[in-house]
Amino acid sequence: MMSRETAKTWFADYASRTSFYAAAYMPYESLVLHLEPLDVLKVRLGAAVVNIVSGPAYGKFRELWAKLFKTERYSSELKKSVVETVGSTVYSVATYSALLSASGASLETILKGTPFVVGMSLVSGRPYGIYSDYVRGLFGVKSVLRKEV
Repeated sequence: MMSRETAKTWFADYASRTSFYAAAYMPYESLVLHLEPLDVLKVRLGAAVVNIVSGPAYGKFRELWAKLFKTERYSSELKKSVVETVGSTVYSVATYSALLSASGASLETILKGTPFVVGMSLVSGRPYGIYSDYVRGLFGVKSVLRKEV
């Protein structure tokens, strides 16, 4: 059985990833990829399902990635930004491509969507990390890179 702490961490990481990226990706999927509203809903519902595993896995990935690059709460914002942005890019390209594929997107759509994921990761890597640590705080879970106050 899952411990209470593990369950809180799992739910915090699931909630942060699902809410942050739904808001970020829906306009792109509609306006740029020209997916029909039902297809956007399928992708977002698929993402919510994928995030049952992917969200908490990314939370663990963030912890290990930060440790690998010796990045901690008191590291400079520049170092945190670089480490989180590269980590976000590596993780997001793989999961988003798989999600689009599983939702029935064509190879052309996947290839068209991948540069957006890279761009989105460049813009959202550190902001997502800040948001994720904030959501973790709401659930009483230790943050990855946020200075405790």
